[in-house]
Amino acid sequence: VVSCYTRFDNLAHGPRGKEAKRSLYTYRLDQHDGEMVLLSVTKDENVMNPAFSRAHPRRNVLYTCTESVAEPGDIVSWAVCPRSGQLTMLGSKSAGGTSTCYLTLDKECKNMLVVNYWNATIGVFGVDNATGMVGPCRSIYDPNEGRPMKARADKHVNHSNNDASAQKERQADPSRAQVSIADGVLIVPFLAARLDFEGGEMLYTDNSDLNNRCQCAFECAFQGTAPHATFCSLQ
Repeated sequence: VVSCYTRFDNLAHGPRGKEAKRSLYTYRLDQHDGEMVLLSVTKDENVMNPAFSRAHPRRNVLYTCTESVAEPGDIVSWAVCPRSGQLTMLGSKSAGGTSTCYLTLDKECKNMLVVNYWNATIGVFGVDNATGMVGPCRSIYDPNEGRPMKARADKHVNHSNNDASAQKERQADPSRAQVSIADGVLIVPFLAARLDFEGGEMLYTDNSDLNNRCQCAFECAFQGTAPHATFCSLQ
């Protein structure tokens, strides 16, 4: 499934190319030669800028999140037909934050963790065991603690440029692009544009609680942003 931006005017960054007419295109991948054949195109015009997708590991269910700095994102649950590739919307929930950019499921698929880039909130949403649909929000972590952001959704720099003005605005407020979870601990990179970037470590439990355990500094190997982190097992 290929996600496409359908609007550019409400994004933190400035994509190249043209706005897509449809948001999601399903292809069949030939495993022998890598050829992709278009099977289905979504016709739901209400689904805007599906910036990120996550497939359920045990169900024919796909999750997408919509991206906009001007309004809260939506987490959309889709049923995927394995034959036709057609996507059928099962339901939609507000992400509780703006510029939603990342989705991940915990190991048991009981909860979905949702990252909102623009206002840096992290939400925990229940996942229905019978249908795989994303349910109501169970917990929200807000590093701003309710304080208004300094950056404005209606007047901001182009974050794609990553120049001095973009770096200054990006560091004026907390920003997040991803979370990684393992053994009940979340690693939360904070976007920045300097050699050392701020990272957060939180405790996560199945009952959806997010507890800020400590703040720490991760040394980056290059000068620039470091939006992603992951766990790896070293033998």
